[in-house]
Amino acid sequence: MGRMKELLIDQYQESKEEWIRDWLGLEPDDTGDEHSAEWIEAELEFEANQDYLADKAEYEYEIELEQQQEIEWLKANPHVDIFKSYSRSLEEITKIDNGSNNRQLILMQVAYTVTIMESCLSEMLKSLVISSSDYMRNALCNIDELKERNFSLLSAYDLESKLPIEKIVLDCLSEMLYHNLPKVMKVYAAILNNRYPKDIDLSALMKLASLRHDIVHRDGKKKDGTRIIITSDDVIKYIDMVRSFLSIMNIYITSAVKIEQDKRIANAAAKIETF
Repeated sequence: MGRMKELLIDQYQESKEEWIRDWLGLEPDDTGDEHSAEWIEAELEFEANQDYLADKAEYEYEIELEQQQEIEWLKANPHVDIFKSYSRSLEEITKIDNGSNNRQLILMQVAYTVTIMESCLSEMLKSLVISSSDYMRNALCNIDELKERNFSLLSAYDLESKLPIEKIVLDCLSEMLYHNLPKVMKVYAAILNNRYPKDIDLSALMKLASLRHDIVHRDGKKKDGTRIIITSDDVIKYIDMVRSFLSIMNIYITSAVKIEQDKRIANAAAKIETF
């Protein structure tokens, strides 16, 4: 056994004994009985606590790793690419042959269509925030959940926990309910500092999101237990509705980003002219 390993074992035993003595409430001059039932019970409690701490540390490491992977993925995938990817997913749904109007398949198609809409909105928004410090600042200054959050600069970027601001913002955006479309649109407008298109029929999309809720939580029944009637034609209609909405959102984001980029170029040119 190496010297370093021996030292680590000794330190572990010392911390273990200290923990047990504290657990049993022993006085400094009380050596305790390592063979007593109380000591053995405390020893088992210590081991269980160590297992818990190890599991917790592993879980937190995995969460941190997933967050870092998400950030890297978002940086590598701008909103346009995300939109194209989900558009292809919508197209795949339309290719599913359901000439027999199988009810369960129809319900799954509708539910997945809404899931695509919400996931696309979420990922485009997070990719947008990660892409620019200006959008990150807009999120911190204009989103109520972030404005009202109390945390120090030290906790916001702790070198030991590696918790940068971007992770805090992404956590907030991930927790949003993307079926609450009025709220989502306000957040988009706040981050982009640009009013969202007023020609979007949010009411129809919200009814579709509500329909998904009935499908997922009540097996396609209304609150009174009445079965909701949906056909294959309805599925195509809903897919077209979501496709059109996401297309408008993609154009809206792209346009707002270009306006912001043009402003930066103009400001940079103005500064050069002053020299």
